[in-house]
Amino acid sequence: MSRETKHNEHFSEVIWESVNKENKYLLDEFISYLNSIDRADTTIFQYEKDLKGFFCWYYENCKDKEFYDIKKRDIIRYQNYLLNELGLSPSRIRRLKSSLSSLSNFIVKILDEDYPEFKNIINFIEAPKKVLVREKTIITQEELKLLCDMLVEKGKIQEACYFAVLASSGVRKSEAFRLKLEDFLPDMKISDAVYKSRSIKTKGAGKKGKMLNKYFLIAILEPYLSLWLEDRLKRDITDEYLFASKKGKLSISSAEHWCELSTEILGKSIYSHSFRHYLTTYMSANNVPSSVIQKYFGWESSTMISIYNDADEEDSFSDYFSKDGINKIETKAIDEL
Repeated sequence: MSRETKHNEHFSEVIWESVNKENKYLLDEFISYLNSIDRADTTIFQYEKDLKGFFCWYYENCKDKEFYDIKKRDIIRYQNYLLNELGLSPSRIRRLKSSLSSLSNFIVKILDEDYPEFKNIINFIEAPKKVLVREKTIITQEELKLLCDMLVEKGKIQEACYFAVLASSGVRKSEAFRLKLEDFLPDMKISDAVYKSRSIKTKGAGKKGKMLNKYFLIAILEPYLSLWLEDRLKRDITDEYLFASKKGKLSISSAEHWCELSTEILGKSIYSHSFRHYLTTYMSANNVPSSVIQKYFGWESSTMISIYNDADEEDSFSDYFSKDGINKIETKAIDEL
């Protein structure tokens, strides 16, 4: 696998059958509420999965009492179970507690007439301190070219195009599999440097997500996109989606196999999201203004740049400082990269 993540589950179908009917009914009401306010299907799925797991634990460890009667000591025991028995990461524990907190807020805001005394006590219990549980993969320009070129040599041209798409745009893997051939027609170029896709679904609130245009640096993408378009013709692939086989559009699961292959080639853990870091770091290192980077990625805040920029600030000291003082650094536009 490209990255190792613990997926310890504490849900059991057998135990779920015995869970307090009031708790099951509460969960059903909560899920119905989330649907009524247009929460994304993936968000609802995750809430339901997390809370079913909790109620199975609650059944076995808290005498299956109603959730309305939960106590702080119950939360402490649950958190201790997650951390010291299941061995979950602090980040995952925070997410599981967040699901419980959202359920509690639902009771406070929506079911207050029936349960006026209920309070959200979930966050009264301090969560485990966040720690880095796996090392980020930092990809260099040389490694990106090596990866794509070796994939082409192996006849894995579609895979090379996939990583070039990620590295040229920073799109998420789910977004990459929504791209169509029409997104890369000549009239989709907004300059000699950049493609601008049609509006596609991205991560965001609601079932429809946010609809955003995506941008692609032609210098990174074009060599491998051209090869893939030629290869598609040879293979008689006619599907409208960019990533496809003769049977039709490929599913997002293909990305996991491609990342595993790339991990073998580079000898380091490769995952799709690392290319979002790659592009942010590449732009920042070349002095592209923060406002341009923010617009390129479609971020609401420029603070996201610091999250995805993997460069060590000390490495750039020599660019800005010399024995004569402070150097003048020229900013760059996208078409100068």
